[in-house]
Amino acid sequence: MRGPSRTDTGTPDGDGDGEELSRQDESTAHPTEFSSRAPSPTTGVTLAPRHTNDKRINEEYKIWKKNIPYLYDLFLMTAMQFPSYTVDWISDVEEIVDELTGMEYHQQKLILGTTARSEDEIALNGIIIMNVRFPMSDGEGLRKMDEKNPEFRPSLGLFTSSPNIMSVHGILAQSFPITNVRAMPQKTELVCAKLADSSVVIYDWKSELRNGWSFDDPVEERPAMLELAGHDTSLTSAHGLAWNPTSGNAGMIASCGKDGRILVWDISGARRRTDVKPLYTITGHETEVQDVAWHPLHSSLIGSAGLDKAFCLFDIRSRCTTKPSHRVEAHDAIVNAISFAMSETIFATGSDDGTIGLWDMRNLGKKLHSLKHHTSDVFTLDWCHDLERGTLLASGGADRRVCLWDVAKINDKPEKTLSDSVITPPELIFVHGGNSGRVTDVTWNPAPGRKLMLASAAEDSIIQVWTPARYQIWPLDHRDPSLKELSQGTTVEPVSGSEATDTEKPASLSV
Repeated sequence: MRGPSRTDTGTPDGDGDGEELSRQDESTAHPTEFSSRAPSPTTGVTLAPRHTNDKRINEEYKIWKKNIPYLYDLFLMTAMQFPSYTVDWISDVEEIVDELTGMEYHQQKLILGTTARSEDEIALNGIIIMNVRFPMSDGEGLRKMDEKNPEFRPSLGLFTSSPNIMSVHGILAQSFPITNVRAMPQKTELVCAKLADSSVVIYDWKSELRNGWSFDDPVEERPAMLELAGHDTSLTSAHGLAWNPTSGNAGMIASCGKDGRILVWDISGARRRTDVKPLYTITGHETEVQDVAWHPLHSSLIGSAGLDKAFCLFDIRSRCTTKPSHRVEAHDAIVNAISFAMSETIFATGSDDGTIGLWDMRNLGKKLHSLKHHTSDVFTLDWCHDLERGTLLASGGADRRVCLWDVAKINDKPEKTLSDSVITPPELIFVHGGNSGRVTDVTWNPAPGRKLMLASAAEDSIIQVWTPARYQIWPLDHRDPSLKELSQGTTVEPVSGSEATDTEKPASLSV
């Protein structure tokens, strides 16, 4: 069977006993020497064993699981047959009624890409479109769901891992592991996937799945709607892939490669079943490029992160594509990720040195601040899409953690944790510790009314959808600006072990 498995023994949905949970050992999980997220086109995600019993990881997981009701307003998860190194939201939300139970839901979709591990499994890779169901917000809807589905407890605001809540809508089979997949923001039926052999393809998933889909369907790769030419397919794939989010340049997509190049295509007006040549070929890094991102407000601005410990900024309006507008050696190790805030000038970079750098484009000669809590490589970054909460940043990495930061709190007084010798950075507002493998992707939900919800993917083959408890993010002395009242409660301290905050404070970090 392909795609998510309901009987996978690696699923952390048992009773919490460590002996029953096979966990990934982070110390042995690096698949390649340089690009720690990129799967091999022949061996898949990792050269390390898929699971290993680690008592420390099991114990941490059991403690986290017991605290789920206090940490989250909503928590969903499902187990995959193969890991997905990428997760993205489709912003459309629909109201549905379950035909069997009569219960009402809001339903949204996630896009995943599997990375099968062995030569025998490679043919089972695919782009997965997954349905995710949420409770209706009104109290009557919650009461009805509680009566008909004991897995939903409105007193806790919590879903367990029911197969009816997260289910496969359809799978588009691929012949290689999938490094990254992203939905087009302006036309969500189009998804772009980057494969492990560096090829880039685009599908219209609604058209492909218009006749329905079943696990019993034959496994066969369908031709892509478009193939984006230009990357060297003799090289394994780099992770970075990004659609231009602005309305003026809808249809433009950027991808980076291990050959040090960034390719930009424009699919507007492209004919189906054709190869699209790059509109721009951009160079500026000394070695391979790890990540690429578009500015959300400036449609011509691209940022990139590289193996050369640097980030680059490019303006595609410039006639010069061989030299970046700015190149800054940003970290002491590889830069894995770059992400722009919903701001004119602020962006962030994540590195193998375990830190996240905050930068202001008005003064790139000096880092604004270093966010420090991760104990290993930082793989992924994403800023909240809500303008009212534009100071929120999510980060995930090799330490199996997703950290939520509020950069507006950087100048607040640091708080001491259980140990007087450990200081929690005031900007660290939440730590998600629900994974046993390295976190490879995290993304905020762009849908209106759900912009505090996140989805995360990790090497343990678990996909999680979660909303932190509001009192965790905005305790009474820092209220959510969109709420008049906040639930009473005591803030749970983030996990201990964070480093002291940087002594160098920026004057302002308003975004």
